[in-house]
Amino acid sequence: MELLCTAHAPFAWEGRLNIGAVHGDYQAFSLKVISDHIQRAKDFPSVRMMVLHPCPRLWDETAGVEHPLEQVGDYGLFIVALQDLAKQASDLGLDLVLENNRAYWDAFADDEPYQPRKHDDNVREYYATSPEEWAQVPEDVGAPNFGLCLDTSHASTYAHRFPQPDRLSVVERYLDLGGERIWHVHWSGNTLEGTAGRGDRHLPLGKGSLTRGLHRRIWRCPGARSWLLEHWLDEETLAAELEFIEAL
Repeated sequence: MELLCTAHAPFAWEGRLNIGAVHGDYQAFSLKVISDHIQRAKDFPSVRMMVLHPCPRLWDETAGVEHPLEQVGDYGLFIVALQDLAKQASDLGLDLVLENNRAYWDAFADDEPYQPRKHDDNVREYYATSPEEWAQVPEDVGAPNFGLCLDTSHASTYAHRFPQPDRLSVVERYLDLGGERIWHVHWSGNTLEGTAGRGDRHLPLGKGSLTRGLHRRIWRCPGARSWLLEHWLDEETLAAELEFIEAL
């Protein structure tokens, strides 16, 4: 257990948790689930950081769940909830980091181009998916123990909203804007060409089309305290990834 240094708060519980939900009862329920999880971290003294997903801006999930709500979130409620959670975490000696969420392509055909109006009206969407909004959240929360977690595969899914020649620069923008507030990394590969990378692929490092230069920036990220290879295939793949990192 002493090897544990980070933990991840739940993001689903009989439906997507939403600490910014405009439905007050569901917001309170979601906040309690996450708060209880943070409180449990005191049982694991080596855990010093808790990773949070942002909350849905819009999430339609009505079948087979206990809370069949069309989730509508409010950014202001989301920020206030994060401020409360940051205070709780601070009292426990924990840092909180907000992970950039993936872009969801479920309502699109495999080869259908991104259409902003159609996407906004029909596709599940989280706050802090774009690099701009994700990097803004710590500024709005204003807590010294609140930072960012960069998920490279999630960033790649968002980059697919842009023309293919621009996608690498979109991923780089997370690093540009997150800067020293990036304290933790969920590190993996994905593909930027075609449409396969719309899926949250979490490929091994060095696979896919994220460049060595991008990975070098991630490994040298000035504020990063920990990096998690967020996948497991086999020991041979892990050894190859560690060699990749050593060569950066």
